[in-house]
Amino acid sequence: MRSPSFWSYIKNDKYRVGCTGQTVYVYSSDGTELAQFKDLKYAYHAAFSPKGDIFAVKTTDGRLGIYSLSTLSLIKKFRFSKIKGSQDDNFCFSPDGQLLFNIERQKKDYISVLSVYSTDDFNLVTSYFEEDNDLALSTIEYGSATGEYFILGFERPDTSELFSDIRRFVARFSNGTLCDKIYITGNEYAFYYWYKECEACGFTKKSLQWSELPIQGYDVENLEKRKFSLEGLWTYYREKETKGVF
Repeated sequence: MRSPSFWSYIKNDKYRVGCTGQTVYVYSSDGTELAQFKDLKYAYHAAFSPKGDIFAVKTTDGRLGIYSLSTLSLIKKFRFSKIKGSQDDNFCFSPDGQLLFNIERQKKDYISVLSVYSTDDFNLVTSYFEEDNDLALSTIEYGSATGEYFILGFERPDTSELFSDIRRFVARFSNGTLCDKIYITGNEYAFYYWYKECEACGFTKKSLQWSELPIQGYDVENLEKRKFSLEGLWTYYREKETKGVF
């Protein structure tokens, strides 16, 4: 069951979660509705913990909601930022399910930080890049082949608002820093940004329609079958750099 009204519709081996913006639905794997939640507004993105016991929902107005799949109840809801309307960057769990990484806009709607929460209580553990006013992050994901995190983003030198000054990159995230940045083209950045956005939404019709992928001429009907990763993008350019082939 994947209703056209869902902005996002994700699944694991036991459950399905759909977000319409105002309501979060939980289904069993056979499509039986188990619960509805109306605790959050502007809730478009959800993610399962690798442990399979909880899922998180993020709103564009700066809130996170954590739900139990065993009790089908809200565990915790909190505001992570007072900046509203621009909190649409992604978030992910660590592979062991012990941490939640969330890209947040804290000072301004165009300045990013990466916050880390413990899934024991969802209190803040630490935040990265708080002093970097030129950095905008959009996507973080774990790369299973290398066992490292990778981040997609861009730099705005001297807080310039000129589009031509932006430098887009994919980088390893290690020990609190962005390592071995690979600078990429605007077209590459746009593709990976929108692909990862649609992937996180479960490639729903709404997510594809509102993305720029159709405008860029991509066959969106077959994108779900493709597997593009930030790890793969970074590795591709890193290997070319190592071999001196450009």
